[in-house]
Amino acid sequence: MNFIFSSLLLALPLVLLPFIIHLLNKRNVKTVKFSSIRFLKLIEKDSINKLKLIQLILLIIRTLIVFFIIIMLSRPVIKGLFSGKITNNNSTLSLIYIDDTASNSGIVDNKERKELIDSYITDILSQISDNSAIVVLTQSKGVIYEGIKSNLYNLLPIEVSKSYGGIKDRLNIIENYLDYEKYSNIELFLISDGEESFFNFDDSDKLKLKNLYIYFLQIPSLMNNFSITDVKISNSNISINEQVEFLVTVRNNGKNKIKNSLLEFKIDKINVGQQLISIEPNNSKVFNFKTSFPSTGKYQCIFNIPNDDNFSDNFYYYLVDIPEKLKIGLIDYNNIYIKEIINSINENNKNIEIYNFNNEMDLYELDVAFISSNSLLNDKLLNSYINEGGHLIYFPSSQDIDIDENIKRISNLNSIINYNEHKNGTYNSINTKSIGIPYFYNSEKLYNQNNLEFYKYLIFNNDTNSYLELANSISIWKRYNIKDGIFDIFGFANDLNWTNLPLKGSYINFINKLINTKSNYTINNTSAGQYWNPNIDFNYVNKNLYYQFNDIKELVIANDIKISIKSNGFHTITSNSQIIKAIAANINIFELKNKILDEEDIKILFPNNVIFIKDDISDSIERSKYGYELWRIILYIIIFLIILEMIISNGKRFQKN
Repeated sequence: MNFIFSSLLLALPLVLLPFIIHLLNKRNVKTVKFSSIRFLKLIEKDSINKLKLIQLILLIIRTLIVFFIIIMLSRPVIKGLFSGKITNNNSTLSLIYIDDTASNSGIVDNKERKELIDSYITDILSQISDNSAIVVLTQSKGVIYEGIKSNLYNLLPIEVSKSYGGIKDRLNIIENYLDYEKYSNIELFLISDGEESFFNFDDSDKLKLKNLYIYFLQIPSLMNNFSITDVKISNSNISINEQVEFLVTVRNNGKNKIKNSLLEFKIDKINVGQQLISIEPNNSKVFNFKTSFPSTGKYQCIFNIPNDDNFSDNFYYYLVDIPEKLKIGLIDYNNIYIKEIINSINENNKNIEIYNFNNEMDLYELDVAFISSNSLLNDKLLNSYINEGGHLIYFPSSQDIDIDENIKRISNLNSIINYNEHKNGTYNSINTKSIGIPYFYNSEKLYNQNNLEFYKYLIFNNDTNSYLELANSISIWKRYNIKDGIFDIFGFANDLNWTNLPLKGSYINFINKLINTKSNYTINNTSAGQYWNPNIDFNYVNKNLYYQFNDIKELVIANDIKISIKSNGFHTITSNSQIIKAIAANINIFELKNKILDEEDIKILFPNNVIFIKDDISDSIERSKYGYELWRIILYIIIFLIILEMIISNGKRFQKN
């Protein structure tokens, strides 16, 4: 404990004043002899003892009153965490770091959380000297102000974005300002809801913050909040007139159970399904919707729930794109079964164009490319094709006993690949728990029959890329998602000496789903806060192209399109009012999981230089910097002692009478 006016402590001997007065009063006591023995009997021994006790209590109280008066005038101060360290405001740098990611939106007690953020910033600025240097940064934009506080204007309001991210993403910016030669003190104010993904740093990052004075201001949690965190399709692809099952994951991120809330499914703004849902707090459930699409084209699917405390996460956008023309190239791959089955599929859909690829063709114009070990194309060209959004499918030829070296380099397939051939009359079957099972069977037939036989196959290392396994858990199909494209490697040839698959009814289902996989992968793989770099067809290079989102319409250049996706929804590139590219963006799933850390969790994450501020922000910051003065508390004690002394004194006087 420190004292602002410590010199007044020299007056502490004055606490003896009540004791001295008591001794002087005792000298004035006179003994009076009474003439009547009856009056002397009134003086009982217990009354005398009680009177002495009261005198002792009064003496102690009066002594304490004098003592506390002297202490109060000395202005005692309890040290704050940073007391004595922040000595010069002009040499102090204040960093204000605002978490404006999507999880910080919403309403608490009928007040928007962004208004709370503004009030926190106002309280922080009130505790910073006008001549002090400050830096204000947000998670979505980075530094939005750098300079002296007195020059800061028009900072508020702070808008909460739809983006995502955490401290690690902005740690380099913070490090650039940690100049301890220029600033003797550097303080960091963190404003966040405490969502777990915001604290995405490791132990080495903590060391970079160890010399900072950190204040954490937590935005209150939401009470009622449903979030649609994910939407998937169960069969991995979409084609015309085929039943599609959407799996919708909904999470209750609030503190209250929400009962009988309406989950709706709309296609092109037409309601095609709805369910009543109920979920306990901090739990997730998956709900399914089944539908089909009658023709080619782009379909805008929206899943939504009613407004709650945070309506920004009540929508999930999913774009279905069934291309009018699916360009399929056979690159040095003249397999009769593949050709016939694709032609058979095209008889129903009429949207497939098949090309026998040659060196004069542009590989990048193909949506899907089949290739085998006979191809002369190098791995760099094939890898570039996949990176730009192509779907490359590799089947070994009937004579192969290993994977082509070009193919191995594309997928970094370094493990040993074994060739296995069964004796006559024996074979291996599909493991029904494989991820790729829906490509071969629908769910009704899956457990009734498993009639696919594999006589020869190449065995891959079983890992997270494995898509199809045989009964003895060996992998014969691997799928790699490489940037915007897909690369499928199969360990069996489309040949009856290898498998009976080309003779089975599931073969058409397998190839149909395989060639349609790519069309709906990349268009639903974007989050708000990311960049979109659509590949524009050469035919549109010299035409006017526009980026459109809601009411926004901007002219863009075909050769250099890089669009910052600032909000969830459907984003398009148009030419002559025709959509040529489209993408669905949603709030990042890490913002929607919404696991909120409490005070103890946050203090564990940081070094021992963090103060968790709950309320009275200005006073809390001031106490942390300069300590807490106790004179008010001491004044209340003095008032109480004076009242107590008066009560006891009056009681004593009444007793004498």
